[in-house]
Amino acid sequence: MEVHRLPRTLTEGIYLDLKMGILENKFAPREHLVERRLAEMYKVSKTPVREALTRLEKEGLVKFTSQKGAVVRQLDKQEILQLLDIREYLEALAGRKAAEIGLDRDFVRLETIHNDSERCIGNIKDFQELDHLFHETIRKLSGNEWLVNISERLDNLFRLVLKSTMALPTRGPSTAFAEHSLILKSIKERNPDLADTQSRRHIRSIRESMEKYYEVK
Repeated sequence: MEVHRLPRTLTEGIYLDLKMGILENKFAPREHLVERRLAEMYKVSKTPVREALTRLEKEGLVKFTSQKGAVVRQLDKQEILQLLDIREYLEALAGRKAAEIGLDRDFVRLETIHNDSERCIGNIKDFQELDHLFHETIRKLSGNEWLVNISERLDNLFRLVLKSTMALPTRGPSTAFAEHSLILKSIKERNPDLADTQSRRHIRSIRESMEKYYEVK
């Protein structure tokens, strides 16, 4: 869950606005982001727009082409599955480290988030926010800021395909909640190996649903 803050520069303000526009699907995949039009929209020169687009390219949200210039990135099946391979290892590491070094008070917060999510099983929008917070909290418990930052970028890339994995075939809030329950239990029991295993199973379940999504897409 991203923390909103006031931009420090004009370029950063445009970057943040475009980023949220892409993640909220205000800009469609493969949509041409015309520098001139954006400059007119923001009432600025093309320079800060170009700088913002370059920053978004580094995050994988925008791609520059020789024909159209900057376009919103669209990930294909192979790219998504490759990202899920990476996420499996990151989530497994986060779960393992959380079980090893997490504090009891941190586990209470994680359990509170989990319990709140159970009450939102019938509301996908609210559940997906708590789903993200659940994973974000585990990553922070790992004590590894690199893991936190890289995982956040991966989450943003997934949102180019689906706003939430809850929309995938064979998945939904109840499935995610059940898998989260096993992850939470292993972390609270301070069992790093089991936390690693349950985290991997969770991501592999998402991967299987993603493959089915592409089969019927």
